[in-house]
Amino acid sequence: MGEMAGFDVMQMLMTCAVAVLAVVAAWIDARERRFPNGLALVLASVCAVYCLLMFGVGCLVLHAAFSAITCGTLVGFEMLWRRSHKGAPGIGIGDIKFLGGFMLAWPFAALASFALGLLGLAVAGAALKQKSLPLLPFVVGAAGMLLLVERAGMQSGLSAM
Repeated sequence: MGEMAGFDVMQMLMTCAVAVLAVVAAWIDARERRFPNGLALVLASVCAVYCLLMFGVGCLVLHAAFSAITCGTLVGFEMLWRRSHKGAPGIGIGDIKFLGGFMLAWPFAALASFALGLLGLAVAGAALKQKSLPLLPFVVGAAGMLLLVERAGMQSGLSAM
């Protein structure tokens, strides 16, 4: 029983660490329109350790492969976009780095947050008549929303379905 409580505490601490790193990333992106490499490395490391501790090596390898394939594809599309649009950026490489790190712990939640963040960005851009806005605040907001929905579902017993 004590071992299980330790597992829950570790899971909570690791999740909080990722949440803090994500908020810092969103803050920096909102202010400076960038995602620093050092922060990307720390986020990816914490997410990898979380996956390793919670699910084991096999799961980490699977998540890493899924992350590499997804992010590699996005980088390829970004390069094609920039080539066909005279260097104009689409999705920034920092946004892809964030997704790659986040996917190491929760690949499907990361993709859902990214998709919802892109949707939120499009709506906000249209409403504010802005050509460009930072993406990470929208992605982190979507991830927080998904976490709250998941926790509410777990407390109501919906996750057992």
